[in-house]
Amino acid sequence: MNNNKVVLQKLISVYLNTRKIQIDESLVTKSELQQLLEFNALIINTKGDYELNTNSLDFNKCFLKLSEKKLKSEYPKDISGSFLFIDNFEKHLQKEYNCERVINSFSSSIKGLKGYVLYVLHTEYNVDVISFLYSISDEDGRENHLFLFEDSFFRFIQLVKFSVEVIFEICNRLWEMDRSRYKVVQFLRNLSSNELYIVNDFLEYVKKNDVSKKFASDLLIGIYNHGNYDILEKIGDVHNEDRYTGLATLSRLNYYNFNDLNNVFGFIKPLEFNGYKDS
Repeated sequence: MNNNKVVLQKLISVYLNTRKIQIDESLVTKSELQQLLEFNALIINTKGDYELNTNSLDFNKCFLKLSEKKLKSEYPKDISGSFLFIDNFEKHLQKEYNCERVINSFSSSIKGLKGYVLYVLHTEYNVDVISFLYSISDEDGRENHLFLFEDSFFRFIQLVKFSVEVIFEICNRLWEMDRSRYKVVQFLRNLSSNELYIVNDFLEYVKKNDVSKKFASDLLIGIYNHGNYDILEKIGDVHNEDRYTGLATLSRLNYYNFNDLNNVFGFIKPLEFNGYKDS
């Protein structure tokens, strides 16, 4: 058996038995940790802990094989059918690991697996995932297994590596549809946490094309809050160009230290406010 596959299977076993995406170093060897980091099945989070990368292609390929083995069938090659298949896999795991009453016991990996399946359907079976997203009804009228489809769709976006133009169009379209605005915000704020190749290009693109600056603000918040503190200078530039967007961004940052906070006070002084006056 391929050594990488063996290590991935061990990682899956550790995850399923602990139900935690934070991986206890004592449960894997240093050599295994290094291998898992090299093919991106593990990442090191902002706290310095090892964490399962639920968007990893290698991890999800192995996880999907496990689902077919557990359910004794191949996954359907359509979106709705494959999502129902994965939901049944989740129920199987909850029963096997005696956590049927534990809310969201495997939810993060299941969302990642669904994103991976969308990637496979798109790349290998020419399924039009974007059109499917636009075609499904509001959440209240959906089938249960498609209820949180946007969560997995945004994971899919990061795997396919669409152009900045396509990603912007998707975000704009979903924003206009209103139903998924909070999902767009969540996607933008998490974009930089996955070392996505397109973050800087996308930031420059939305600054030029996002008239209201709504996307640029959420993207900047995410970049800073995921540990890229040097972005604060660029946020200061945005504040100088558009004080409303700047303040909206600065007020939502999880400040790393007092030095950054002091720098922010330098950005926002002097504040000007022309309030109402009594006549």
